[in-house]
Amino acid sequence: MIRALLLLALLSSPAQAQDAKTDPDLLLDRLAHWAERAAHDLALASGPPPSRTLLAAVDLQAFQVRAEFGALLSEASQHSRPGRVEVVVGDDTLNSARFQMIDPSLQVVVRPAFVVEDVPLALDRDLWLTTDHAYKSAVVQHQVKQAALAALGGEPPPPDWSPAPAMVAIDRSSLPPLDQDRLRATALQASDRFRAVPQLRAGRVEVHGWTGHYHLATSEGARIVQPEGWVVVFAQANLLRPDGVRITDQRQWLVQSSADLPPDQTIFDEVDAMAASLAARAQAAVVDDYEGPVVFEGRAAADLFRYLAPPELGGTPPEPSAHQSYRQLIRGGPRLGRRLLPAGWGVVDDPTRAIPGLPGGFAYDREGVPAERVELVRDGYVYDLLMSRVPRHDLARSNGHARGSVQGSWQARLSQWEVTPAHNLSDRAFERDVARAAKAAKLDRILVVRSLGLGRPGELPRPSDAVWRYADGHEEPVVSLQFQNVDRRALRDILAAGGGMQQHAYLAAWSLRSHADGDSGLPTVLTAPRRVLVGELEAVFPGADEKPHAYSMPGLGE
Repeated sequence: MIRALLLLALLSSPAQAQDAKTDPDLLLDRLAHWAERAAHDLALASGPPPSRTLLAAVDLQAFQVRAEFGALLSEASQHSRPGRVEVVVGDDTLNSARFQMIDPSLQVVVRPAFVVEDVPLALDRDLWLTTDHAYKSAVVQHQVKQAALAALGGEPPPPDWSPAPAMVAIDRSSLPPLDQDRLRATALQASDRFRAVPQLRAGRVEVHGWTGHYHLATSEGARIVQPEGWVVVFAQANLLRPDGVRITDQRQWLVQSSADLPPDQTIFDEVDAMAASLAARAQAAVVDDYEGPVVFEGRAAADLFRYLAPPELGGTPPEPSAHQSYRQLIRGGPRLGRRLLPAGWGVVDDPTRAIPGLPGGFAYDREGVPAERVELVRDGYVYDLLMSRVPRHDLARSNGHARGSVQGSWQARLSQWEVTPAHNLSDRAFERDVARAAKAAKLDRILVVRSLGLGRPGELPRPSDAVWRYADGHEEPVVSLQFQNVDRRALRDILAAGGGMQQHAYLAAWSLRSHADGDSGLPTVLTAPRRVLVGELEAVFPGADEKPHAYSMPGLGE
């Protein structure tokens, strides 16, 4: 009955008379119409009415190309509109949002793909169906959530939602269109460089770019349109030694648009160096274990912070559960006042900072809250946390850091952050500290890591490019090592930082629990020291990764 009444009204909507092809405001207009309509008109005899609604969509043009050893693997160009519809019942203290439901069919957040042609009737039909489904699911989830939390007892969780002003900000400025010819040529030519090392069994380059606008409308009155997009080039190669040890390395270039990519020769030179390093590591002697000081340089110095620090800085609490109390859920999570870094170190995140040519910044977060600069670490201690509109007991206000894919989990996430050491030493002073650390550990060589593999937040991945450095300065490649028992506490054992600062753009995993991917993720920029010395870490040889090849590989020149 509800659907029939809504469809009759839909078909008679004055929106049918609009000329969709000449109306740039149509998508936001229809999102806003159904956000308000769903909040006021949806009703079920067995459930409460909606308390708020949120509708969002990204209108984007995407291009993706993959090439291996100079041959095209795949290519796709697509115009799409991934969306999000959420209808919430209940009040801010306890509502239908965010609960670990066992039944996946009860999707409180509906993740549609809206039609890309600006036809009002088609958009309205999509929004009618999705708001209807989201509301009925919310009614069920609200009842289950109420019963589950009541049965758990104990300390009540914090409120489910925090107030924020409803912002209206329309920015229709656009990023430059994707240069598909340049991106295709870069993928093909860069991957062809891997042919110079015949031992490689894989040498792939993936390029992924998209550009578009984010649209948000809520029943609270928020209306947001802002441009977003990025381009990433990801190169990865591997080989398998006769003993079954897999050796892998990768490089990633992340920029705002095609025009911001470095010159192709710069990419080619790094691909060449990566391939040569893999070949050298294939011939190196195995070292079973290492315990002592570790130097992180370049990308690895930034990745040390990228992997270990973020889980301690995002304040969004886990979703409530029928099996764990709030206290159990947050145990071991981020905490104000915890020491994270050595004395004198600091961390700041500022999405509003303009960094030419790099993505990651924004004016409004996914929930439509203005982004703010946040001082997260002061003198080594966690001073504040990134917050969305989901509050904690100790922090109730959003500071505009809700991030994620439009269809994914919106958590408080880093965007453009900076890790500042107490002292940034010159290279000579840094080397003196390294020599002292090696002498104290009674070692004639130390481990130097220049690149880390892809991993999960809170864990330190395997080094993908590392060397043994001796006292006289000469170096030998490391075959493969895996860090043991490394977590956030390793950051407190940093002895020195030096070499100035670097900007490291990367794609963070879409979720704080998921694995980083090469050409997909959340654009993030980290400014960090170029060199970092950690007092002591333990690493072991992981052994064979797979069975060796049964017969010889065909030559790439054949």
